[in-house]
Amino acid sequence: MGAVGQPFRSGQEFQGIRRVRARSRPPLAYASGGNGSIHQLAMEMLKQRAGINLVHVPYKGGAPAATATVAGEVAAMFSGTSSAPQIKAGSCAPLR
Repeated sequence: MGAVGQPFRSGQEFQGIRRVRARSRPPLAYASGGNGSIHQLAMEMLKQRAGINLVHVPYKGGAPAATATVAGEVAAMFSGTSSAPQIKAGSCAPLR
C-alpha cells in the first residue's frame, strides 16, 4: 500500500517513477513491521529487482508501520489484509 499523496497510485505508475527514483537522493522510505519480517523481505526483493533506491524504516509491528504510511512519514509498505480499514477509508491506496 502507498500513502495518499505519493506520486504513484498503481503498480504501473510505481514502475514509471522507478526510473526517476532509481538514484533519488534522499531515497524513498518504506515501512515494515520489523527487521526480517516477510514484508521487509518482499520490499527488499522489489527494491533489488526494480533497481529502486529505497530505505527501510522498521517499526514494532504492522499497526505502527501502517500508521506511519497513512501519515505520510514513509512512501509505502507491503501489508496484508490488516490494512483493509485504511484502504476502505481512503487514507491509503493499494498498488494494483
